[in-house]
Amino acid sequence: MRTVVGKNQAIGFAPTYDPSSAADDFVSGHSVYIRPFSWGEPGIGVGICRNPWVVVVTTPVGAYFKPGNSRAVTTRRVRANPGGTGWIKADSNYVTSALAKKEAEMAGYMEAVFLDAREHAYFEEGSSCNIFFVMKDGTLVTPSLEDTILPGINRKSIIILAREKGMKAEERRVSVKEVFSKARECFVAGTAAGITPIESITHEGKEAVFCNRAIGETTRALLKTLKGIQYGALPDTHGWMMGTL
Repeated sequence: MRTVVGKNQAIGFAPTYDPSSAADDFVSGHSVYIRPFSWGEPGIGVGICRNPWVVVVTTPVGAYFKPGNSRAVTTRRVRANPGGTGWIKADSNYVTSALAKKEAEMAGYMEAVFLDAREHAYFEEGSSCNIFFVMKDGTLVTPSLEDTILPGINRKSIIILAREKGMKAEERRVSVKEVFSKARECFVAGTAAGITPIESITHEGKEAVFCNRAIGETTRALLKTLKGIQYGALPDTHGWMMGTL
């Protein structure tokens, strides 16, 4: 990845920091997305790849979600079952995600949110991102990983930053019932999504609205800190940034 970024930089394909993007807390900021993936050798039959290629793709990106609508809706589709591959960033996991997200968009929502496969009562994650809730007592809660949820790097970073800010951050099962009665803020997080506030979640016809449909104070603080570090506007005290090539 360092080699790809370095070669891109040599031919003039490299992002430059625009200080004006801080005006809206980096929501409209642009960057270059780096996506490494492995590609198995071709063959017919069920087998384990022995000589995979490693491919790195880079592309300029802006905001992942379309502006103007940040409503989410739960889906009856199941993204991952216990004992499966939900914790791996595999193409197969995104087939159901793509279907659920498209169905949500056709119904007027921005995002689809998956619940657990067994009880359909606990939050798991969005179509391409982890999900967080800020409870009325100020606790930050995100679903525990187990083996059905992707261990996102932004997820991990947010938990670290929240605790540095003195917040209580929990990784545990969180139910629809608890969120609808006790959550004051909600946001999703991912490599492309960054930190995106969710104004409401609709479940079985009932809607929970967060912060009067505005970005919450905690969500904004975490967004400004994480993006500030990523864009180089704030100091990186964790060694997350690669530095010069």
